[in-house]
Formats: sequence, structure tokens, C-alpha cells
Amino acid sequence: RAVYVQFFRTVHRVSPHTAMPIPKNKFSTFLRDKIHGSPLFGSFFTLCVFINVSVMALYSEDLYPELKGAFDAQNHLFFGLMLLEAYLSILALGLGTYLEDRWVWVDIAAIAGSTLGYFVPESTFVRAFRLTRVFRVISNVPALRRML
Repeated sequence: RAVYVQFFRTVHRVSPHTAMPIPKNKFSTFLRDKIHGSPLFGSFFTLCVFINVSVMALYSEDLYPELKGAFDAQNHLFFGLMLLEAYLSILALGLGTYLEDRWVWVDIAAIAGSTLGYFVPESTFVRAFRLTRVFRVISNVPALRRML
């Protein structure tokens, strides 16, 4: 089994892949070098997702009906921050380069599920998509990524 896994890792590493061009305009270069490239960029958004997931885990409509408005407000805030992160990343890296990272597809699923929640009444299905935010924390913490 270990030889099989090692073989496919080697094949993936040496396989040719077509790289999408990274935008070269001044604005994208500034975003890529000064903002997106900063360790604070990823850390800030990972912290935001961690706070959002923690609040979602603690909240129960049955226990705290008076906090529903606050829960919804923080949910909207963190959804907006997820969109902002994706938008800035696409502007900095270009759509093709942004989509090359497989963990980004988890982010896209979280954004799609959260967007669906605005059009479909609250359901278990929409809540399940919100849980994909947990995977965003995993995707942004290298130690957790290696465990998966």
C-alpha cells in the first residue's frame, strides 16, 4: 500500500500541468505581494472562520431564542468575509491559479451553501453546507492538512 501511495504522489508531482497566467497588472501585483502574500491575510480569515464555527457550535435556537438576531448577524458578517477573501484571492492570483488549489473547492462549496441559504428557507441541507466552514479551518492550518 505504501509503495502504491508513493507512486501516485510521485506521478502527481512530476506530471505536467498547464499553469494559468497570473495577472501582471499593478493592482493584482500589489494585492498578491502586499496583502494576499502576507501571513496576516490567511491568519485573519482563518481566525474569522474559527470564531464563526465556534459560535455556530455553541448556538441553539431552543436555548437562546433571544440571540437569533445576533447569530444571524454574525453569520452574515462571516459570509461577507468569506466572499471578500475569495474575491481578493481571485484578483491577486487570477481565477485559474485560484482554482488550482483543491482546498479552494471546499471554500466554494461553503460559499455556495451559504448563498443557497439566502434563497431557500432554513433547512437541514443548508445547515449542512454551513458545516463545510469547519473544513476551511482545516484547509488553512498546515498541521491539520497533513493529517488528512
